[in-house]
Amino acid sequence: MFRAEDWEYYQRVNEKFAQIVLEEIEMAEKPFVLIQDYHFALLPRLIKSKRPDARVAIFWHIPWPNPEAFGICPWQRELLDGLLGADLLSFHIQAHCNNFLETVDQSLECRIEWDRFTVNRNEQLTLVRPHPISVALRNRLQWTIPA
Repeated sequence: MFRAEDWEYYQRVNEKFAQIVLEEIEMAEKPFVLIQDYHFALLPRLIKSKRPDARVAIFWHIPWPNPEAFGICPWQRELLDGLLGADLLSFHIQAHCNNFLETVDQSLECRIEWDRFTVNRNEQLTLVRPHPISVALRNRLQWTIPA
């Protein structure tokens, strides 16, 4: 069930959180922000729009559905655009990365490089990678974000 008032609240929460994060990183030079979970899908774009120098990563803890299932969401473009504000978008497994890229391919105007698992939208490059959660996660999270 989709309700406009829930979507409005979701947007306000993301905007408030972005404001607080931006205040926190105000004096930081090339800050790095790690966002976790579906509560903050809009946050990467909100941060990057004010601080393009910030490196932003988001880890999506729940499975990404196939494009047909996600297509019922009335705010799918807004959610995807928010996520694609990140420099790195991580999922648990490759199948979720594939579902995300297929969803983006069907929903937005952008360039997807399937061999590199990247999305280029409005001159923002987003890497889409699997990073399984485990005790040794910190040892597995070896990636670089383009400067």
